[in-house]
Amino acid sequence: MTRKSAPGRAGAFALAFAAPATPAAAHATFKGIGTFYNYMFHPFSVPAHMMVLIAVGLMLGQQRRRIGGLGLRAVAAGLGVGLSFDAAAGNETLPETSLLVVAALLGAAVSLGRSAPSVLAMLGAGLAGLVVGLDSAPGIANKYTSALAYAGLVFGVMWIVTIVSGYTVDLTKNWQSIGKRVVGSWIVAASLLVLTLSLHPPAKQSIAAVQSNALHDQ
Repeated sequence: MTRKSAPGRAGAFALAFAAPATPAAAHATFKGIGTFYNYMFHPFSVPAHMMVLIAVGLMLGQQRRRIGGLGLRAVAAGLGVGLSFDAAAGNETLPETSLLVVAALLGAAVSLGRSAPSVLAMLGAGLAGLVVGLDSAPGIANKYTSALAYAGLVFGVMWIVTIVSGYTVDLTKNWQSIGKRVVGSWIVAASLLVLTLSLHPPAKQSIAAVQSNALHDQ
């Protein structure tokens, strides 16, 4: 088996990530686990959502503890507003570029390695919840099933942000701070790369060739 270079692997991943997604791929479901858990794991099926949530979790983990707690409330408030607007608009899908721009901005804040001003931290947290909510309303007619879906979705989003921020808030040693900044820089780089590819998408033949090569090397 031939060994591909790191840039080659990064390029293959970027092309696969930037390939146009079908609606089913953008909001994938997990069969057989029930409505609550299905929507709890929904953010894991949308890479752009995960990038936003990890970035905002890291950003809140860099703040003073009381600000981090208020930031979680800001994420929840933004998520609630976003879900409400998305449901009222007929469950329209938010353009992925909006999610990637927010992920890049939050990742840049993390890469600075500093505690942001309280107002900016709160705005960033609220914006993260808002854009994820605007792209996540379940759109289920049955009231009971819809309630389970919303509960699972909110729990899943807040669980991710809480875990990331909670685990990183005490990582204050120099090498740990550098690691957080590196992750923030990766989020910025990945977001900008996918944004660039979405503005100038490669030919379908190129995507197919890269995916075929990746499968062959496995």
